[in-house]
Amino acid sequence: MQVFTDPYVLISKPFLRVKKFSSYIIIPFISCMSCVCTCQQLPQKIIDHSIRHLGMPYQAAPLDSLDSEMIHINPEGFDCVTFVEHVLALSLAEMSNKSDKLDSFVKVLRYRDGNMGSYLSRMHYFTEWIIQAEKNEIGRNISFSLGGRLLKKEINYMTSHLSQYPKVKNDSDIGILKNIESKLSEQEIGYIPKDQVSSIESFLQSGDILAFTTRIEGLDVIHTGFAFLENGKTKFIHASSASKKVVISHQTVHKWMQEQNTCNGLIVFRPGK
Repeated sequence: MQVFTDPYVLISKPFLRVKKFSSYIIIPFISCMSCVCTCQQLPQKIIDHSIRHLGMPYQAAPLDSLDSEMIHINPEGFDCVTFVEHVLALSLAEMSNKSDKLDSFVKVLRYRDGNMGSYLSRMHYFTEWIIQAEKNEIGRNISFSLGGRLLKKEINYMTSHLSQYPKVKNDSDIGILKNIESKLSEQEIGYIPKDQVSSIESFLQSGDILAFTTRIEGLDVIHTGFAFLENGKTKFIHASSASKKVVISHQTVHKWMQEQNTCNGLIVFRPGK
């Protein structure tokens, strides 16, 4: 399990309150993103593509197995994060009539400011992924609007477990990573505590990105997937390490969470506007 990796309703509160973190430059390619995301068809595109990938194999940390950082798109194997990235990028590319530019959409979702460089140019914490996606107007964290609370936590899992990250090679890398973690720890992000999820589950919509927060020290998110309404029940589609493939959960979201001892809450990111 990769760490972080496998580690509206009322709009009366801010979706996300962001302190200084990064410029989050929206690269020219993505200039059409705003008009893409206004379309109400985006959630349906997400579900359509998710369903097409049901049964595809689970692959733990596929990006970390590469010799060097590159735009790696493997439609035949995913962890939970690369599955979400791949499906969302497919949906955005299709809606902007740029299906031949899938790698460019993946790049914008995966890398800080859309700039691929070293291993540390990739966003390894999913809360940072959410912050950048909102800055790029891909969608919004609606957790506050669902009655959520402030997720306040010191993020330092990677620097506290360097043996798990051999690509963080030297003191310079460690310093860069500590700076990323420090800034991320200052962010004010909404989440819904685990014991409140059952009461807001009916407000979730198919295509919402669900990020499951954790009580593991130093870590923000342990799993992610797409909400999916099936026969009146709110489930989710995800690349499951337990099932070894992309599946629709057998349980509703809150019941699945109740069985995950390390899960303590939920961030809901709604693609589109």
